[in-house]
Amino acid sequence: MLFEEDDQPPEVLVAGATGETGRVIVRKLVLRGYNVRVLVRDLFSSTLDLLGTGVSFVKGSLDDYDSLLEATGDVDKVVCAVGSRSVEEAEAIEYEGVGNLIRAYQDSRVQYYGRAEATKLVLFNFADEGDLGKWKRVVPEEGEEGAKPPRVNFQITGPNRVAFMGHVFSKYEGMAEVRTIPSRLNLRGFSGLLLRCIGDGKNYFIVLRTGAGVREGVEYCAQIKSYKNKWGSLRIPISSFKAYDIKDHSRRRDAPELDRGDVRQMAIQFRKPVVSPEKDDGRFYLGVDYLKAYRTQEQPDFVLLSCASVTARDFSELDEKGLRAVAKDDVAAWKYMAENRLRLSGLTYCIVRPGSFTDQPGGNKAIMLEQDGDVSGAISRADVAEICVKSLLDPRACNVTFDAFESMYAPSARLPSEDVSSMLGRLRPNT
Repeated sequence: MLFEEDDQPPEVLVAGATGETGRVIVRKLVLRGYNVRVLVRDLFSSTLDLLGTGVSFVKGSLDDYDSLLEATGDVDKVVCAVGSRSVEEAEAIEYEGVGNLIRAYQDSRVQYYGRAEATKLVLFNFADEGDLGKWKRVVPEEGEEGAKPPRVNFQITGPNRVAFMGHVFSKYEGMAEVRTIPSRLNLRGFSGLLLRCIGDGKNYFIVLRTGAGVREGVEYCAQIKSYKNKWGSLRIPISSFKAYDIKDHSRRRDAPELDRGDVRQMAIQFRKPVVSPEKDDGRFYLGVDYLKAYRTQEQPDFVLLSCASVTARDFSELDEKGLRAVAKDDVAAWKYMAENRLRLSGLTYCIVRPGSFTDQPGGNKAIMLEQDGDVSGAISRADVAEICVKSLLDPRACNVTFDAFESMYAPSARLPSEDVSSMLGRLRPNT
């Protein structure tokens, strides 16, 4: 048992509980003392017998949002181990169904606990023209070395879209900026920002300015690379904001730490690149749909079982149209799109991509958790279930995506019975 007698164990909903891997996950959760709720399509005795005693059953379907809203009510965590039997049903189950489950879980949290449990805070939504009025252009009298001042526009260019665009004429060190009207914004309790944008593939900076920082001549900047000619969403962890001098943009390692509770202004900047700036034409375009903040969580809210084929295929360069074309013959593409839905939801996630399943007993072979995508292999269902269960209470499993497979010889491999947390600790977050 993981929990003391006086502890209140978390309530975990398992979707895909009647599948081969899902049943192992359920058994491990029960043995560890969790309160387990399983989502089933019917309450026939043949279904209930698959999972035995020690769990509560809730009837629902991935294509029925209302049933999922009821199923996720007062649930602390979700483990999703659903799988389609064919590529024909993959969209309905792997993508739309998982998306319905994510949305229902988010909505039920707000319904049961109020807005304090909402996973995201909308900072600026440019479907609302009022939010556009909270920003202003910064236009210097002249550019660097006497060049023309940059041309800067910040305007509505389509439904739900505002564009930061223009031209920096300086040859070497030019910059353009739009910033918010000064006001106080408390980001305590939030882990980062979520920016939905479309661009030209160039680098931009998101800037946070605090009262104390401005007094010290410091601003906090995070560099992002825009999506070229396609919409995408970028997670920008607060930890990625570094202190820079407001005047010359040099790194300020002596600056105080960013005070999340004292953000007075936000800005978006385009700067000429440091390397070979003369080769950049100075033109820039960044379209923005919204800017949100996502909350800090100490443990994953949602564990999603995906597959290592997603890593092997590398869908990252495809837009939605390209993904849907590939998905007609490839279930992994639907799984990849479901992963992205979870990443963009604001929920704290853990995405496990196991290699091909075996039915061997767990704990007999060393396993590896990898993010580089250059190796893979088989893994037992029992070991995958162990990883999922151990991830639920591990802070190092927050916002990570990784492959899991057996490895007999790798020096960094571990038996699943050993501390999985040590392997999770080596993974890059926000992946």
